[in-house]
Amino acid sequence: KQLLHSSILEEYDRKISDKQDRVATLENELKERDEQLSKFKAELDEKQLLHSSIVEEYDRKISDKEDRVAALENELKEKEHRQRLLDEELVKAEAQLELVTDILIREKAF
Repeated sequence: KQLLHSSILEEYDRKISDKQDRVATLENELKERDEQLSKFKAELDEKQLLHSSIVEEYDRKISDKEDRVAALENELKEKEHRQRLLDEELVKAEAQLELVTDILIREKAF
């Protein structure tokens, strides 16, 4: 009877030892996964920071380009206005030349 009891205790001890080994193995796996997760999170945070930085840079560049486009559009409007004024002055000058030419021709005719 004592042999049976001893055998049962040994079996329980072996099972407990196996379970403890399994728990230790699972705890190590969990620790490794936690470390991997921390590493991945740090990498993700770094990439998100870089992404935010890139997005801010592109937003700034877009804003600068939009400002430049607006400035160029205003400059173009101003130059178009000046061109219209020059064209009007040119028409007036041509008309004055024609008038002077007609006057000179008439004076020569007399």
